Amino acid sequence: MKIFIVGLGLMGASYAQKLTEVGHEVYGYDKDSLTNQKALKEGIIKSYDLKDIVGADLVILALYPTHTIDFVEKHVAYFKDQLITDISGTKVYLLDRLLNILPKTVHYVSHHPMAGREKSGYDFKDITMFKDANFLIIDSNHANQEHIEVIK
Repeated sequence: MKIFIVGLGLMGASYAQKLTEVGHEVYGYDKDSLTNQKALKEGIIKSYDLKDIVGADLVILALYPTHTIDFVEKHVAYFKDQLITDISGTKVYLLDRLLNILPKTVHYVSHHPMAGREKSGYDFKDITMFKDANFLIIDSNHANQEHIEVIK
């Protein structure tokens, strides 16, 4: 599966590292260019070109809620017929806003991993962070059971 992760901080980079390890084709982007270069050099992403969102099967938005809204508004043209998820702990606000911004062809399932660390940022990524973690999954009625299974 081709996966694009927006936000390569602690959570996004941990997702990228694990998803790459299990054989997915992972692309990513962070607003910090040094983080993008590190992730590419370490082999946890194949590219940090935002245009790769267009061909992704799954897009994971690993940003703070307000940054998620801003990012999607600015780059809405890249979102076509993909499965989109976010990892934010703020659900109602994001769900309502994103469903009004994203094209109707997008399948949106929000989730939140019950995982984290006391430190943040790319350098603290942890490939085992999500092992045995519980996840909250929110169905937006813009996805089917198959999409929910992908998120699981």
